[in-house]
Amino acid sequence: MYTYPLTILPNTFLSLPDKQYFYTVKKIIIPLIFIGIATFLLLRGRQDRREAMPLSDGSEKIKVIHVINPTLTGNENAFIDEQESNVQINDQSSPDEIPEKKIKEWWNFADAATSSALQLEYHPYRIENVPGPVSYEFQFDGLYTLTKICVYLAPKKSSRQNELLFNTGTPFHYNTTAGRILDDGSVSHSQWIDLPLHTDTRFVQLIYGNQAGMIKEIVFYGKLKQRDMPEVLHQPLAPITVDSSIGTNIVFQMGQSADGKNYDEGWTGGLRWFAAACYLFNKDLSLKHPSGTAGDVEASFNERIIKSGSVLHYVLGSMTDSSMVSPTNNSGGDWAGQKPIPSNLINEKTADRYKGICTFNEIADKPASYAQAAWNLKRLAKAFYVLGHRSIEPDNERDLNFKGAGFMYPYQQAAMMSCYFDGHDNTVQFKNEPVGIRNSGLNKDQMKLIFPGLANVNPTYIRAMWWWWKYNRKNGDIPFDVFNIHAYPTSLGMQGSGNSGQALMPENKSFNLEQKLDTAIYFARLFGTPLINTESGYDAYTEKMKHPSAYCNEATLWGNSFMAIHSFAQKTSEQIQSEWLLRNWLLHCSRGIILYQYWLADQYADGTTCGTFNASGLLKYDSVYKWKQQYIPRPAWYAIETFKTRLQGYVFEKELIDDDYRLQYYQLKENSHKKAIVAWLQTHSGKEENKILTLPALIPYQILKPALNTHGNIINATGNTVTLRVTEMPQIIFY
Repeated sequence: MYTYPLTILPNTFLSLPDKQYFYTVKKIIIPLIFIGIATFLLLRGRQDRREAMPLSDGSEKIKVIHVINPTLTGNENAFIDEQESNVQINDQSSPDEIPEKKIKEWWNFADAATSSALQLEYHPYRIENVPGPVSYEFQFDGLYTLTKICVYLAPKKSSRQNELLFNTGTPFHYNTTAGRILDDGSVSHSQWIDLPLHTDTRFVQLIYGNQAGMIKEIVFYGKLKQRDMPEVLHQPLAPITVDSSIGTNIVFQMGQSADGKNYDEGWTGGLRWFAAACYLFNKDLSLKHPSGTAGDVEASFNERIIKSGSVLHYVLGSMTDSSMVSPTNNSGGDWAGQKPIPSNLINEKTADRYKGICTFNEIADKPASYAQAAWNLKRLAKAFYVLGHRSIEPDNERDLNFKGAGFMYPYQQAAMMSCYFDGHDNTVQFKNEPVGIRNSGLNKDQMKLIFPGLANVNPTYIRAMWWWWKYNRKNGDIPFDVFNIHAYPTSLGMQGSGNSGQALMPENKSFNLEQKLDTAIYFARLFGTPLINTESGYDAYTEKMKHPSAYCNEATLWGNSFMAIHSFAQKTSEQIQSEWLLRNWLLHCSRGIILYQYWLADQYADGTTCGTFNASGLLKYDSVYKWKQQYIPRPAWYAIETFKTRLQGYVFEKELIDDDYRLQYYQLKENSHKKAIVAWLQTHSGKEENKILTLPALIPYQILKPALNTHGNIINATGNTVTLRVTEMPQIIFY
């Protein structure tokens, strides 16, 4: 046994080599060099083989630009994330070249969204009640003669046979079955399966049954006949003034303080009032009140709020009215847990159910299923218009699982909106009348239809709806006037419940609010509509309950809320709420998006309750006088009021980001010589640092920092530079 002194090598330039050195070179170094060269050549050869090579007939790999999964059954991009792994040798897929990415835990929801494989037997979003057939639709970058499909398939676990069906045509009109792969147990191990064919198409639809195995990759080969043009986007979102870019959410009586101050007034950015059809319609479908509200008092509140300048609209938590439910199909409450479809349109004995409630999956993608709801919506629009409303939001977060049987897949929500807009191109009627908001006699300037807020800014979901409208509506137009999303920056990555998550600063990269906003902007420009976010906010709980109860006991931490701020750097959660809400708002305003903070006020006395949203208000209270809460403004209310007042009429101009340091430049819309800079540190640590800002000349300037008042702390000075102590709280420099 020899110990090879490889450490001698650096010294060989200092002295003559000895025998041990020659032995080392001969027995160790030279073989290692040859191994290295061989490895390099092998890897290079493999790289060369993995380069896209045409087939003998000239076919090349086709670029897939979109994969649509209308049943939301997994990470659709897993099919196309290793296209280089298919190598053709003699027009056959090489068994030596295979997809290598880690599959991850496909049974875990978070990993299923990023896994590099599709476990075809599993549905990570709903587990059950998937409207069939389960399908994936692939769009190419042009028109091709499709000559081959290569599928890397793992064996199925079931003894029953399964078929992979590939159809061609256009979405909703796949009229040609191009090929089949039948797995009858003959797939003994993971392998490439080649399917030769010959057909012209831009789209391919994959349909599979419940007994399939796992697909890691699909590669298409063909000959390009015509390259398609990129998608046409409408103009960028129009700039909006700072004061008109912030709104909030209320329910009946919220915001009226016992001291006589009405905090629900003057919201020029928007005020969103929660209601539901069950409170507005009688069982015979007549309106409970001519104004469309629940009664005289609610109507008078509407009139006062609108007269104050607040831009008020109703959001219907559900359009399901009392005549739509039945004794055996009743989710309770305001019936948001079921779709706005009458129970008598389905055979309840054989209907698909989710936790006992009919899903209506058999008919939920048919516009006519929503005829009654669209008729009700038309009448509400007419009544609300007289009251002073100019927009209406007919539903809320139908893309979230907490809706139960009321959860909507993209084609279902697309069909619903098509009916709500104009009775699906005026093909749907109810009681021999046209339905939908455009059949109310009101144009879009008089009454806008706002898309129900999407809780997940999921490009697959949104694009699937767009495809439905593009290929099912007469002119392929969009059946709403304003696109709408929701986004709560949280460590869960999406809305949830319980304390398994916590709030994140709006610039946090793991939640990636800015990327979500930019994705939503892309689709708003594709649709040609404005974009709003009608829900975002933070719970400002203390770590432990102030007043524990049986439900919210001493073990409850941070209110047991997924959107609760966990305080840091000796700051309270209320202080951080004011910083993060301001920054959240500015990220929206700079993009031309109106943000509706959630809620205006807490609904329960401070420290007495827990749960999501119950400490998110700009106002809190600890006492009630004559049936009204005595509201106490949180720091966030003062901060927002200060920015609304002082930046009134200002519009975003440009932005500079230097690591943690962020500067936004604004100018007065009516006088571009009046400027303002908003500066902050986008950190989550209590960080502060001095920064020097250069002004255009030796001029007067003013520094404003929010405080517990509506005008802020102000410093006036003159100079051509400003030395600013920048913190996590946005500050304004006027000049």
